[in-house]
Amino acid sequence: MVGEGFKENVSDARLNGLYRSCKCLVYPSLYEGFGLPILEAFAAGAPVIASDIPVFREIAGKAAVFVNPKNTHEMEREIKKLLKSPSLAARLIKRGRERARMFSWGACAKETLKVYERVAG
Repeated sequence: MVGEGFKENVSDARLNGLYRSCKCLVYPSLYEGFGLPILEAFAAGAPVIASDIPVFREIAGKAAVFVNPKNTHEMEREIKKLLKSPSLAARLIKRGRERARMFSWGACAKETLKVYERVAG
């Protein structure tokens, strides 16, 4: 991962440590193809606040708080609410870990192979 403030790629171990130590992942994206950082945060035990876009709802289910990514006041309100509520954070962490277990690279490969086989006839 390369991001603002990082001069080099962040190793998987370091990224996992960042997720584990954060109070929450705030992911205000307007468009995504999948949203892997949400699953990474879930697996590491970080609560998630994400854009209310279809792909994130599909991935996160009821394990994240969803906000309009263009409404900074709503985002600020939900961040404050999460930071002030250990019980909400704990619920989201529990749901997130359960949700992360539903996804795996092995399952992804199997589903991709099925699509290739169906297309190839």
